Amino acid sequence: MSRPVIGITSWFDSGEEKYWFKRNYVRAVWKAGGVPFSLPHLSGMITDLGEVIESIDGLLLAGGTDLDPNTFGQEPKFELNEIDPIRDELELGLAKLALEEGFPVLAICRGIQVLNVAAGGNLYQDLAQQRDNVLNHDQDAPRWHPTHEVEICRGSILHKIVGKDKIKVNSLHHQNVMNLGRDLEVTARSSDGLIEAIEHKEARFQLGVQWHPEAMSDRDESSYQIFSRLIEVSD
Repeated sequence: MSRPVIGITSWFDSGEEKYWFKRNYVRAVWKAGGVPFSLPHLSGMITDLGEVIESIDGLLLAGGTDLDPNTFGQEPKFELNEIDPIRDELELGLAKLALEEGFPVLAICRGIQVLNVAAGGNLYQDLAQQRDNVLNHDQDAPRWHPTHEVEICRGSILHKIVGKDKIKVNSLHHQNVMNLGRDLEVTARSSDGLIEAIEHKEARFQLGVQWHPEAMSDRDESSYQIFSRLIEVSD
């Protein structure tokens, strides 16, 4: 029985002229039973999104650089890190097509933000300047170490996967989902009220999480099970 192919979006290092993504994504996908497949963001790919989707069985929108605020109808007003317009265009295009077709998607960190913007939602450009009394969402601890809890909505896909009302997660972000896009629902929040997970209301599996389960999947069963479900629905 062949393993399902999971397309993983990548970073581009303009100085080194190379595409890359963190090994934890590869390890998590392979351990869960899938074949990791790199999706570089070439401008030509943007015109052939259907062919990209047809070449894979599931889509993993990976973490990475900030989304350009122009993609959600705002100008840069707050602290903004590196942006990559071609990556934004490719990932938003893939996410929109996946939303239309009900294609399996796991969206991690930047990925949850891409999924939300693709559905018409928007983001906090910088939590430190736009929200008061928030937890530390850019931890100094190792990536694999969980630092705060999230509360999960019962009946959600995420709750069915982990089987718990609360789990501890890692946190490495300064942007965050603000207003939800169409047909999405919040399925987890942190204690400061920030959105930590979203799901499409009708799709079999279109899940976005603000934390990094790939970095914890070797140590944490809930993180592993998230990847296991992606592989299951992509098979």
